[in-house]
Amino acid sequence: MSVISGGSSPRAKQIADELGRCRQRGLEYLDRGDQAQQGYRGQRPVLTPQLGRLADLLGGRYEITAAGRIPKIKTLLSGALEEYSASENEEDARLIRSLLFSDSTLTVRKSAGTLLGDARRSFGEPSESLFRERFKKAFSNFAEFLVQVVDSEAEGTSHPSEVGRGVTLGSSLRVTAGLVGNRPDRFIELLADSAQATVVGFDNELLEPALRAALSLKRERLNDPNAFWRSLEIVFLGEPLLDYLDDHEVSPDRRVTLRERRRAMTKTRRAVQLLLRQVAPSGWTVSESPFMPAFTGSLCVLPDSRHVVQLMVRQPAPRSRVADQVYLEFDDLPDEYFTTAFRRMVDRSITENRPVPVGNHFGSTFVCTETFDREAVLKPDRQDWLPMVLVITSQRWRGQVVPVLQLRTEEVAVREVGTVSHLSRHIYQDETSPLAGRTISAPPSFDAKSECALRAAQLRVQIETGDDTPPDIRELTTGKYINPNTDNLFFFVYSLKLPEEMRLWAGSEMYHFSLDELVNVRAHQALRVAAEICKVADRPAKFWSTAVELATLNLALHDYGELGDRLTRAAGGSAKALVGLLADIESLIRSTALVRTSSGGELEIAGLSGWQYREFYTVLVPEYAKVGVPGASEELHRIGKISTSRVKNVLTRVTSLYQDEDLLRSIPIEL
Repeated sequence: MSVISGGSSPRAKQIADELGRCRQRGLEYLDRGDQAQQGYRGQRPVLTPQLGRLADLLGGRYEITAAGRIPKIKTLLSGALEEYSASENEEDARLIRSLLFSDSTLTVRKSAGTLLGDARRSFGEPSESLFRERFKKAFSNFAEFLVQVVDSEAEGTSHPSEVGRGVTLGSSLRVTAGLVGNRPDRFIELLADSAQATVVGFDNELLEPALRAALSLKRERLNDPNAFWRSLEIVFLGEPLLDYLDDHEVSPDRRVTLRERRRAMTKTRRAVQLLLRQVAPSGWTVSESPFMPAFTGSLCVLPDSRHVVQLMVRQPAPRSRVADQVYLEFDDLPDEYFTTAFRRMVDRSITENRPVPVGNHFGSTFVCTETFDREAVLKPDRQDWLPMVLVITSQRWRGQVVPVLQLRTEEVAVREVGTVSHLSRHIYQDETSPLAGRTISAPPSFDAKSECALRAAQLRVQIETGDDTPPDIRELTTGKYINPNTDNLFFFVYSLKLPEEMRLWAGSEMYHFSLDELVNVRAHQALRVAAEICKVADRPAKFWSTAVELATLNLALHDYGELGDRLTRAAGGSAKALVGLLADIESLIRSTALVRTSSGGELEIAGLSGWQYREFYTVLVPEYAKVGVPGASEELHRIGKISTSRVKNVLTRVTSLYQDEDLLRSIPIEL
């Protein structure tokens, strides 16, 4: 099949025009105008009747199984570009892909403008007008190709990639087979030799030590301490599918077995992600498959371009018998059948860098105005609002109800490492349903009762407990966290009393805390904030005194009123006046530090996660009192009586200042 360049059919011209509109808006945002009233400034959905028709006509050819216009069009274009590159024009296909997709996956992670700029630089075209003419011509030729593909399908012409398929599959294929236990290092050697690697497994239980060993071996062989794979893609099985496995049975009780599977996968996934974050800032993805993979194994692309496939045959067996599993190793078929199969499994998997709603809040309702990939939010100088969930957990333990919080270690968190927090997470645009293969989408506006928010909160708990049954959480309140440097957070807050018989497993990093311990943690944090105030060099005149006031009032809440008075006096003078005070504060910081032993060793707790520090006495302690935590009611009574010479009710004033957006955005530290 060849593209005729002597003209363009009316149908091809319509397709080319639709491709141009898709590029201008961005594939992820074709439907954005459906919510114009929520802030899209009158934009309407991009009309794509021809591309929609092509997706229906060529669904079998390009294995289009997704529901919804955008997923169908993305799958159509991705598959057609692969074929166009192989049979017609590799350079044009590469150009079009760079304009429409961020990378080799179906999820577009960059805006249309960013893609355009990146593509222009990549193709070395200094003239914007000439570059636009270039990609318009590429769109036109690709549109003609699509028309001919449809015509060939209608005439019953065979698929180009199917030509010779029978011969390929029927030809001799050299396969190496063996027990994993007989060659335990073979996978490591293959990974070390690879330039690119894709690993698809169920829980990838043994992957982290293998990756660590393979990377060490790779760097040794290349004599390069920074060597890494050009691309490393790891796919886990989606949690709703774990119930359908029968390879790691550990108990006759199905729920116990499932819980252990969930916990094992959570532990492994965190270990793999921590390792990769430590050794390489980019070049890797970790995702989960919402569909049962056709096979498990790895694809390794060697520097000489050989594609080596290693498939695993797993028997129902406990984890101790993994070594008894069989692997099959061979070079991919000439038409790269398995390479394509691995690529499609990766494309259809879900990464953590998936869209999150961004918008604003009105009362207790969050209104979405657009979506961004998770990696694009919480960046410096952004001032959007992001919806979050927070689940305040408690449990009866040793005869008393106590709060249960998570140590934010490097294994479980990327931000605010070293603090303690109740379970929190983003609300994604699409949340995983309890039913495998289904999702729950966030509507244009939602509140704490909405299915997307409730499901996000339930999933956050299930990740740490391993339970297959969604917990019965109780809606509590909403809260705002105004961030001085990045996006602001809008919390949907829930409460959950964990079953008394539930044992907290080490990998969750969840521990029981007494109320006294949490009060001491917050006092320690108030001292840290006061120390940061002492170090601030740039003091905006309009807000400096208020920031100092907030720091001193927080000290007063923990009986450091005299220290707060010293801070107030010193802050009104020169920077040198704060030096002596800072030394005293840092001495108190050292003496009040709380150290907890986590699964990774001892951890000194820096404080509570941001919003929970600010709302400790307005939300957390009242909820602790309600569920029966000893001492919570007494602590509220104590706090209610605290006053200073300038403030009659300290807590009321603190709460008021934390609602001052101008103040919090103008101080370069988080108060």
